[in-house]
Amino acid sequence: MAPDLSLPDLDGAFIDLRGLQRHRHLLLFWNPDCGFCQAMLQDIKGWESDRPDDAPQLLVISTGEPEPNRAQGFRSPVVLDQGFQAGQLLGATGTPAAVWLDEDCRIASGVGVGAEEVLALARRTAAALAIK
Repeated sequence: MAPDLSLPDLDGAFIDLRGLQRHRHLLLFWNPDCGFCQAMLQDIKGWESDRPDDAPQLLVISTGEPEPNRAQGFRSPVVLDQGFQAGQLLGATGTPAAVWLDEDCRIASGVGVGAEEVLALARRTAAALAIK
């Protein structure tokens, strides 16, 4: 199961990771000051704008302050994880990294680390991950 953890969005409202039920999600661990993250930013934004119907919804879990994160231009929600607690609880060791959650908030993939693995996870279908 996803950890029982609530994180503030860029406006200070809290999002509970276990409240993401009913939809598949790709949790993207991000840092606006990370050069590797910046190198893949346009690829992620392109995927966001042309996301296939069976693709997961994106939730960006980022370090940093609200304004630098707003400047990234994500369409998807961004929550702040200053201590990288969510990343550590879900097995990420740095950024960029990502993991799938299924409709029941269960971890449904291994952690993808680096641009290539993160983008591969984003492009995988639920069927490919054997998600109901």
